[in-house]
Amino acid sequence: MEDTRSAILSFIQQHPFCTAKDIGNALNLTTADIRYHINILVREGKIQQVNAPGRASNRGRPATTFRINTVPSAHTIIWLCELLIKGITELSKDSSENPLTALLSPYFSALVPTTPSPTLRLNQTIEAMKGLGYEAHWEAHFTGPVLILSNCPYWPLPVKTPHICTLDGFLLEKMSGFQLEQIQRANLDSGHPTTCLFKTISPGSKTGANT
Repeated sequence: MEDTRSAILSFIQQHPFCTAKDIGNALNLTTADIRYHINILVREGKIQQVNAPGRASNRGRPATTFRINTVPSAHTIIWLCELLIKGITELSKDSSENPLTALLSPYFSALVPTTPSPTLRLNQTIEAMKGLGYEAHWEAHFTGPVLILSNCPYWPLPVKTPHICTLDGFLLEKMSGFQLEQIQRANLDSGHPTTCLFKTISPGSKTGANT
């Protein structure tokens, strides 16, 4: 199976915008066999399915062709992010300020509360974090609201570059107008907490414990 898919990938690499029939003829396999393997390769993100206007199918519509996926893999993106964060941290090692928040602070200057209502500010903050890929909500506690984040979109970056975790607290403080303290950090490895918890300390603060 793997050998067949490797052969298909090799053929597509050498013949971009080929059809399933082209691949089958070259590898002496049926079109049905080729489509089985192609569906797996598409799901894995290794190839892209493209309608080629210059090639028509039997019904006159553009033929479905395939090419190698040029989008960087998740592994490559994680490697690049780790490299960049480590470089930024190394350049800022003599500073007591978190290097990422120091670098990005000017770009987050517009993230200020748009309403005086604490509840509305928290709701707006939660919706903004959901837009970034988090599962987020907040709960009312006796000592004050607690913001809860899960489904970390950066994972597994925090394992090797924990500085990136402080960005969560920085963003939450900027958007909510509350000073926050992170009281739990998520670790998606088995047996560890799956959520990050941020306890509100006081409203209206410009800086917080994690910046």
